[in-house]
Amino acid sequence: MVRYCLFAGAVLLTAMAPVPAADPAAEPQPIAAFETLKLSAEIARAGEKARDPWLMIAAARLRATAEVQPDANAAGRAEDWLARAEALGGDDPRVGSVVADLRAIGFKGRAAGPRVSQELLRGGERRSFTETFKAGRPAVVYIEGDGDTNLTLRVGAACHDIRPGDVKICSWMPTKSEQVTVEIGNSGRVQNRVVLGIN
Repeated sequence: MVRYCLFAGAVLLTAMAPVPAADPAAEPQPIAAFETLKLSAEIARAGEKARDPWLMIAAARLRATAEVQPDANAAGRAEDWLARAEALGGDDPRVGSVVADLRAIGFKGRAAGPRVSQELLRGGERRSFTETFKAGRPAVVYIEGDGDTNLTLRVGAACHDIRPGDVKICSWMPTKSEQVTVEIGNSGRVQNRVVLGIN
């Protein structure tokens, strides 16, 4: 928790700074982009557990810097965190002021990054599909739930993660171009809105 609080403080010190625009000529860094998504989700989970509006704000601010382009549904996750920060902040005018300023900055996707979509998994449901990954290029599969249930992730022979939690990432460097079966699963009894990113 101390690590999250220190990080949140650093994020909030720069909360009013504009989000830098992506350099269209720069080579996208998919692993770093998804690691940023993962860290923002983990901070939001810590904020919810501690009922700390500042951690929720820090999570939303960090998500705004991720070099990915979410679709309309997935982009709403940061707004959900800001709304939760307002609820947790109650009548604290400082929370309301920072949230308003962050909304004014906006949460714009980065054109250089991979796209992120959203899947709805029913309780106990598993879903699999095939993706093609190219040799010599970083490959990433990322899932992030809405916090209601545990998720599982299997990516061919590269990863098999059935540990508790609903924020998971699998990254590797394919030695040959190949089709890989990706399976995501909902271990809980209720549905889960899952953000899914594949590079």
